[in-house]
Parts: sequence; C-alpha cells; structure tokens
Amino acid sequence: MFSVIRSEFTKFLTLPGVWLVTGVIVLLFIYMQQSLHADHVSMIANVRPDGTADIGLGVVEVASQIRGSIGTAVMNAGLLLPVLGAVIAGSEFKAGQLGLSLVAVPNRTRFVLSKVFAVGLYAAGLAIVFIAAALVLMYLAVKDWDPDVLWSAQTLQEAGRVLLYMVTITLTGAAITLVTRRTLSGIIVSIVLITLTFAQVVALIAPAVDAFLPLSAARNLMFQDAAILPVPLTGTELQGALVLTGWAAITSVVALVLIRRRDAR
Repeated sequence: MFSVIRSEFTKFLTLPGVWLVTGVIVLLFIYMQQSLHADHVSMIANVRPDGTADIGLGVVEVASQIRGSIGTAVMNAGLLLPVLGAVIAGSEFKAGQLGLSLVAVPNRTRFVLSKVFAVGLYAAGLAIVFIAAALVLMYLAVKDWDPDVLWSAQTLQEAGRVLLYMVTITLTGAAITLVTRRTLSGIIVSIVLITLTFAQVVALIAPAVDAFLPLSAARNLMFQDAAILPVPLTGTELQGALVLTGWAAITSVVALVLIRRRDAR
C-alpha cells in the first residue's frame, strides 16, 4: 500500500499543472497573510488596556482576531484547492493513463484508496506549511505585546480547523473529478459549488440547505468566533466539520464504486 501511495505522489508531482496551481495558491496565501500581518501590527499599536481595538468596522478582541487570521488567509487562498484536487485526479484520464495505472495496480480499491491518501497527504503537507508560516508572522506581530497568544488551545484548534478544511476540500475536488472522469468537469463542478456559496443564492432562500454546501460548511467551521462577518453563518462549527468530512468521504466512495465498475478507458 505504501509503495502505491508513493508512486501516486511521484506521478502527480511530475505534473506541471499541479505545481502551477499549488504556486498560485501559495502566492494568494502569502498575499493574504502579509496583508493580515500589517493589520495585526496596526491593531497592536492601537490596542486598549482591555485587549480590544477599533479596526474601523467595529471593536474587536485583538488576540482572538489574530488567532483567527490563520483561517482567514487559508479560506481565501483555499478556494483553488478543489481545482488542485481536480488537476491531480484528472491526470488519470489523459491518453489512457487510467488503463496503465490499473495495469500497475490491478486492485482498483487499493488504487483509489492510494490516490485518496496521496492527495490528502499532499493537502495536509501544504496546510502544515501554511500554518507554520502564519504562526511565524503572528509571532512577529505579537512578540512585544503578548507572545502567549500563539501558545493557546484556541490557536491549536484554529490550526486543526485549517488542516481539516484543506484536506477535505482538496479531496472533494479530486473525488468529483474521478467521478466525472474529466479535469474540466471537476473544475466546473467545484466552481459551481463555490459560486453558490459566495453568491448567497441558497443562503437567502434556504439557509439550512446552504449549510450543506462544502464552502458554506468551511465558512461555518472557520468563522464562528469572527467578530465581524460580511454574511451570516448558516450552521455550527461541528456541523461544518461533519459536512466537509461527509463531502470528502461520500464523493470518494462514489469514485471508488464507479472506478471499480467502469472500463479503464
């Protein structure tokens, strides 16, 4: 199993598209995190004795705002994570690659599980890099004010939410592509799901239904403690975590069933 996972890593790490999308995601994250770092420095410069600051849009608790910035930067850059998953999975359907892959790994269940694990590990590795980078910038902002902000249970929980979001949303994009057997189809479905969340169409008509969209679930997971929200949340943090996990698990199972039944073409 480990050798198959390693071969899946090797396969998609040779794809220029994977590096391109990863590079764009990293650049977006750096841009967002740097912007947030500047905001943190400004907040700390104007912090009140009670630990709050006026950021123009309202008064916020500075420590909570800084801790939540990990999720804010990742949420924005992470909009391309389903596309990354689609590009990784879609490589199997170019020039008969799926048939060749199944010759190397005849057991289709093992093949799909190995791909799922490989994609999940790649997303987890990216998440760890993002979390580490965010913590470094957070430390630079708070080191002369309250460095204990970083070493708290809330910061650890925020990191866990980021890890869950990045892994599940990337796996969802990959699994949808395995189901549709086309990279473009996987990307289109991902864009539709993103648009439904950010256009607020479903949220206005049926908030309970909106909570089951993957990006809405991610927002519910990440922003429960946010002091200022541009749009209302449609579910709880636990519901968000369960919905994201459900999307990743269910789409992966559907992909496994279809890969086992379809011709390798």
